Amino acid sequence: MVYLRRLSVEQRLRHGLASDTLYMMYQPQVDETQKTVGLEALVRWQDEELGIVSPAEFVEVAEKSGLMVPLGRFVVETSMHEYSILREAAGRSLDLAINISVIQFRQPKFVESVLEALKVHNISPRELVLEITESLFMDDFEPVLTTIERLRGHGVRISMDDFGTGYSSLSLLRKLPLDELKIDKSFVDNILEDERAANMIRSIVAIAKSYNMELVAEGVEEEAQAQALTRMGCRRFQGYYFSRPKRLDKLKADLALEIGV
Repeated sequence: MVYLRRLSVEQRLRHGLASDTLYMMYQPQVDETQKTVGLEALVRWQDEELGIVSPAEFVEVAEKSGLMVPLGRFVVETSMHEYSILREAAGRSLDLAINISVIQFRQPKFVESVLEALKVHNISPRELVLEITESLFMDDFEPVLTTIERLRGHGVRISMDDFGTGYSSLSLLRKLPLDELKIDKSFVDNILEDERAANMIRSIVAIAKSYNMELVAEGVEEEAQAQALTRMGCRRFQGYYFSRPKRLDKLKADLALEIGV
């Protein structure tokens, strides 16, 4: 049954990529005043046969079936296109964060494809944040480092997603030119009840400050969590307490209200 499900998802995903049944949503990132300062682009899929398929499921299938490159291309191109529309409507720039898979990042022309998309959609590299995970560095560290340095040389920022959940985070930080750390939701979930989780967050805050990095706490779902994170020194947040992911039109309307248009 698992094999048949995976095969079905793969077949429908191929169809979806060719027929535009995938779409993007955006979860706002806010500062301590709850002003929207950034967006994380999140791909979603509702298939006419399978219904709503979770990103965790179809991204895994894409990675194992050779579909990650076209899926990643769709995410980058669509996110930038829609962000350019949103920025014009809002009358101000935000940070656009896009998750990049290991397979995408290792493509020979990845840097060129990102720069070309920025040019096509008239987006400054400084508005783009590419989110990567530690798994990217498991093999062939030097080529990955070279790619990061090239991107940052053009002004694109690099964020380490799910920071603190792997084994090599601290050693990596000594070698990697990163701009941002994201505190994983698993720590935020337990910040109020588990002192070890709270201490881990305090450590990550200190690390970010010592390396002069931005810091984003994700998965914030309660006011008490937000208050605790603020006391620890976090100044940027993402999670259901502040906003669920939204489609472009809803986001445009909400940003207009935020700035009083």
